[in-house]
Amino acid sequence: QYQRTCDAVAERFGGIIEDPRGDGMLVRFGDPQVHEDDARRAVLSGLEMVRAVQELGRRLHAEYGVELHIRVAVHTDIVVLEAGLVSGSAPNVAARLQACARPDTVIISDATHALVRDHFEVESMGHVELRGVSRPVAGFTVMGERDTGRLKVDTTFSPFVGRRAEREEIEALWRDTCESWRRGGAIRGATQPQALLVTGAAGIGKSRL
Repeated sequence: QYQRTCDAVAERFGGIIEDPRGDGMLVRFGDPQVHEDDARRAVLSGLEMVRAVQELGRRLHAEYGVELHIRVAVHTDIVVLEAGLVSGSAPNVAARLQACARPDTVIISDATHALVRDHFEVESMGHVELRGVSRPVAGFTVMGERDTGRLKVDTTFSPFVGRRAEREEIEALWRDTCESWRRGGAIRGATQPQALLVTGAAGIGKSRL
């Protein structure tokens, strides 16, 4: 019942349970379908899993007199997919990190926090030493979603680096487009509307660009 409950939650947020062995499970986001907000989806999924398992636990306690609790950790990193399975350090970091969580809580790594900090209220755990992980990892307990209606967005960005020729071409196209709109004419003598397609993996800055 616990696994079916978590599976339903993960599927709703776009996650896939890859490894359900034992009393734990590995859920991955970003494959096979990539979303710009996969990190946020993973955290939301974790919070909903806690709520769903708490509800399940109340029913099981009433029927069988047993306690059921869950701990969730979310970590974001580059991984390699081999035969449809995640390979790399990310699953190990997530597994070690969840062992630091209190029952019925969601904790996230510093890498995930950097991507979702505008969306959730968190409480810092400081740096934690994780067995088998070469660097200290800062952990954060997720207290809940932020009220995005009152959210103050940080508009300070680090500068773009590299791809100068491409960025200059985009800027030139944008200037031409604005000038053409003001004149009501074509862009660089073209007779058809122009379009620019920017593609790339999630999280590389397409929306910001």
